[in-house]
Amino acid sequence: MFSLKTGNVMQGTKLGYQTWAIAIYLVTTNLKGVSSMKLHRDLEITQKSAWHLAHRLREAHKAGKPLFNGPVEADETYVGGKETNKHSHKKLKAGRGAVGKAAVAGIRDRATGRVVAKVVEKTDAMTLQGFVTDHLTTLQNFRI
Repeated sequence: MFSLKTGNVMQGTKLGYQTWAIAIYLVTTNLKGVSSMKLHRDLEITQKSAWHLAHRLREAHKAGKPLFNGPVEADETYVGGKETNKHSHKKLKAGRGAVGKAAVAGIRDRATGRVVAKVVEKTDAMTLQGFVTDHLTTLQNFRI
């Protein structure tokens, strides 16, 4: 038997299209995610069904690597505490600035506001350009 639910995330469920549409809206518009208990209350379905629905949506969302196709902003920063705030036996005694901190590179799509950040080994041009090109669909709007 063939239906619109065949071959996608909705396959094999008895939930209606409207329930799926509302769940997709709730999951994608919430900044910190939605619990299965909240979906259970909002959609008026069982908590078990809400958990299964949310699990399928999360799996479908992480299947693809996020790609940007508009103009992007890229930057790097160092994350970590100050050396002067550490106990004396934990200090690296190797200087100031980026010593003992993790380098994090990030990209932000100007059109959608989507952000991707990742810890990188080095902040040289080759590493950062590779990080940016891995997340872009087109390089037309990207200038170094």
